Amino acid sequence: MIAAIFGGLISGTGTGIVIRNRGSLGGTDIISLLIIYMVVRTMELSKLREVVHKVDPGAFMSIIDTREVEGKGFSVEEVL
Repeated sequence: MIAAIFGGLISGTGTGIVIRNRGSLGGTDIISLLIIYMVVRTMELSKLREVVHKVDPGAFMSIIDTREVEGKGFSVEEVL
């Protein structure tokens, strides 16, 4: 399932991903939590949602409006 998520996200959006594997305390259980961080353009957001929900309909997603991005793959003009 994890390989399907990564493959779908990368091919579906054309952007890279950052992955963090952390533990999370839920009630009395400690569970493994995989956090995927991506920066995508607004026009790619619907495709991202489609890919995520196809692989994991119960996935938790937080959408944050980003004002500035630095690094390979983005320029200031593209984000604004």
